[in-house]
Amino acid sequence: MQRPEAGTGSGTGAGIDWAEFFALYRALALRIVRGLATDAAAAEDLVQEAARALIEHGAEHGFESREHARNWYLRCVKNLAISGLRRSGRSRVEPLGEGADPAASAADPAQALSEWETRAARRELYGDVRRELDTLAAGEREAVELRYVEGLAYREMAARTGKAISTLQARVEAGLQKIRLAIGKRDVEA
Repeated sequence: MQRPEAGTGSGTGAGIDWAEFFALYRALALRIVRGLATDAAAAEDLVQEAARALIEHGAEHGFESREHARNWYLRCVKNLAISGLRRSGRSRVEPLGEGADPAASAADPAQALSEWETRAARRELYGDVRRELDTLAAGEREAVELRYVEGLAYREMAARTGKAISTLQARVEAGLQKIRLAIGKRDVEA
């Protein structure tokens, strides 16, 4: 059985220009990883690993569209970063310098617990927002992602999409309102 050309997509057969694809989405992928990892070199490695996985997946299975490839890539980046955090959390060992006092280098347990709880709450909220974002209409989802995930100004969004700034502003507001209502309802029910 012959493997399809990378990015040909099993559904539409539309090819993806990988150089252009990575030029567009590399910065976004790095932003996602840097939010989860503190080491810039490790972040770059994770983005490269996700790129390799994307091309391999595209060669074997194809993608229906560029958006499908983008979503797959960004989710892969996030999952690799989370896996890296889990691995490093389990095996993190920081060497002590000569004559260092181990008790003095230990973090305050109450502060460590508070920081952990804060991070856990942020991750939970991020997951809630991501799930609700996925339920929005395509135009609203695109506008919210361009504004808040990619960090584009409304002028940049208009240039990229060809939509009027007022349309994009209305879509962002409508999308955010729906997300707020859905998460608010969930909090009340819980």
